[in-house]
Amino acid sequence: MSGGSAKIDIEKATKSAEHVFGFLAGAVVSGMIYLGDRMGLYRMMSGAGPLTSEDLARRTGLHERWVREWLYGQAAANLIDYKGESRFELSPESAAVLADESSPLFLAGGFCALPQEMAVLNLLPESFKSGMGLTYDQLGPEVNRGVERLLAPWFRTQLVPSALPKLDGVVAKLQKGGKVADVGCGSGVALIEMAKAYPRSDFNGYDIAKISRCSVACLRHYPSRAA
Repeated sequence: MSGGSAKIDIEKATKSAEHVFGFLAGAVVSGMIYLGDRMGLYRMMSGAGPLTSEDLARRTGLHERWVREWLYGQAAANLIDYKGESRFELSPESAAVLADESSPLFLAGGFCALPQEMAVLNLLPESFKSGMGLTYDQLGPEVNRGVERLLAPWFRTQLVPSALPKLDGVVAKLQKGGKVADVGCGSGVALIEMAKAYPRSDFNGYDIAKISRCSVACLRHYPSRAA
């Protein structure tokens, strides 16, 4: 840099700092969402009404001190409601997003791969130096599971009744018996839902990632194939 130091607009710099800090705060909250999903805290709160940290600790078998800190953090992030007298509640609306995997709005499953996704940062400095990329499997097995848990609720509730009918002529072809290829099928959730709805059609899934044996076994129950 040449010349004298640039004059800084303090107001603009403050807004920039707040903006950056927001990303850091979001990362911390994301970690707590991951724990809430993994430890079953959201599921235990769903439909239970107002709970104290002692109540939730008994329900989950977890240590009350840690549960208490998690509850206050979740309330501060406006993910759960503080009801007064050290009681917290997961609203039905938030439960649809954080606890109910059958809900098309469920998103908590997408956080299950967070630790492995963040661990990939340790591999990226070398990629920046060499220009080499990473394979999908280098992201870790939980990433594939996270994608499945994030998208599966939509596949199971919206794909067949809502999305496919919007594609001109597709439903009629599937009803008569067609051939479908899903490239990048993951664990095959979408294929399974379509195969159940259209048994006359032949569904084939392809993915370069390693798919769990359980998921592949599930595909064998339907006229679909994973490769």
